[in-house]
Amino acid sequence: MTADINDFRSNSLLNGDTVPLAKESIRRRGEANALAKHQLDEKQHNLPVLPSLETIEQTKSTHDSAVRALNLARQGRLDARSKLEQATATLTAFTADAPPSKTLEELSLLQKHNANQLTELAIKAGAGQSALERQQAQLTEVMNKEAEIQKQLSDVQSQLATIRATWRQFSFSGDPSVEVANSHEAQLQSAINEFTLHLEKLQTIKIEIGAWSKLEQARLTQGILDRRRGQLSEDDFSADLRQRVVKKQLSQRRLSLLSDAMDTLSQHLSSEIANVQKHVLAVVPRWQALLMRVVREQRFTGTNLDFRSLYRKERAEVSVPLHGEQVQVPFIASEAQLTDLQLTFLLAMALEHQWSSWRGLLLDDPTQHHDLVHASSVFDVLRDYIVDHGYQIVIATHDSLQARYFMRKLQNDGIEARIWSLAPTPDGVTASESAWPAKV
Repeated sequence: MTADINDFRSNSLLNGDTVPLAKESIRRRGEANALAKHQLDEKQHNLPVLPSLETIEQTKSTHDSAVRALNLARQGRLDARSKLEQATATLTAFTADAPPSKTLEELSLLQKHNANQLTELAIKAGAGQSALERQQAQLTEVMNKEAEIQKQLSDVQSQLATIRATWRQFSFSGDPSVEVANSHEAQLQSAINEFTLHLEKLQTIKIEIGAWSKLEQARLTQGILDRRRGQLSEDDFSADLRQRVVKKQLSQRRLSLLSDAMDTLSQHLSSEIANVQKHVLAVVPRWQALLMRVVREQRFTGTNLDFRSLYRKERAEVSVPLHGEQVQVPFIASEAQLTDLQLTFLLAMALEHQWSSWRGLLLDDPTQHHDLVHASSVFDVLRDYIVDHGYQIVIATHDSLQARYFMRKLQNDGIEARIWSLAPTPDGVTASESAWPAKV
C-alpha cells in the first residue's frame, strides 16, 4: 500500500503529493487540451477552400500561352514596321533617282495591303495584351491566395509548435497524437478511480477518527465535570451553577449602575470645576490690583492664574513674567512674597464672592515673614477692608510688636481694636485681654 502511494506521488502527471492537487492538475491539463483542440478545429473549419493543383496548372498554362502569343504579336509588329520602313525608303529612292518600276496603283494596293496587315497585327497585339492582362490578373489573384495560404500555414505551424511544447510539458514522447492522449487519459482516469477509492477509505477512517475523538472529548469533559461537582449530583451542580450565574449577573448590573453613577458624577464634577474656574478667574483683576499695593517688587504685579490638565486632573498654576517668559511663582518668590500672594488672593475672593452674611476674616500671622515696613502695606489694605467694606478682622500672631503696630494704625483712624493674649495655665490655655491705652 505504501509503495503504491509513493508511486502515485512520484508520477510527473499528478503534479503533487495529495489527491486534491492531482485531481486539480489533471482537470487543468484536460481543459487546456480540450481548449487547444477546439481552437485548432475552429481555425481549420474557417480556412478557405484551396484551389486544386489542376486549376493552378491550367492557369499557369494559359498564362504561358498568352505570353507566347503576345511575344509573337510583338515580333510581327516589329517585322511589319521594318517592312514599312523598307518600302518607304525604296519609294523615296525611286522618287528621287529614277522613275518607279511600279505604277501608282500598284503602290497604293501594296500600301493598302501593308496597312491591312498592320491593322491585323495591331488587333492581334491588342488581343494578346488583353489576354496577357487577364492572365496577369489571374496570376496575381493566385499569388495572393498562395500568400494567404502560406500565412495560414504559418499560423497552423505556430499553433502546432505551441501544442507540441505543451505536449512536451506533459512529458509525452513523440508528436501530439490522439491515440497517445487517449491512452494517457485512460491511465489518468484509472489513477483517478484508484485515488477516489483511497479517498473514500480515508474519509471513512476520518469519520471513525472524528467519532472516537468526540467520544474521547466527551469522556474528558465528563471527567472534568465529575471532579468539579465533587459529591453533588449533576442536577444540584447545574442548579448551583445557575445560581452563580444569577449572582454574577446581579453583580454586573450593580457595577454597571455604579459605573453610570460615577460617569454622571464625573460630568457634574467637570461642570462644577469649570464653574469654579470661571469664578476663580473673575477674581484675577481685583487680585492684581491688590498686588500692586502689597507686593513691593514690580514684576509680581503681572501675576497670572492659569488652569491646565495633568493626568486627567485640573491644576492651577500661578506664574509671573520674567525675561519675556512665564515662570512659576514658587521658583522665584520668597516666603513673604508667597504669603502676600496668598493673602491678596484670599482678600479678592472674599470681596468678589461673599459666601457668608458675616463679613469676617480670620488670618493666621499674615505678616510673620515681613518687617514693619513691608507689613505696613498689608495693614493698610486690611484697614481699608474694615473701613470701606465693613469687614471684621481677627489676626492670630506671635509677634506682639506687629500686633501693637496694627492696633495703633487702627486706633489712629478711630477703629476699635483689641488685643487678646493666650497663656498656658494648669487648668488649660486661657485668653485675657491685654491692657493697651485706647486712643483719646
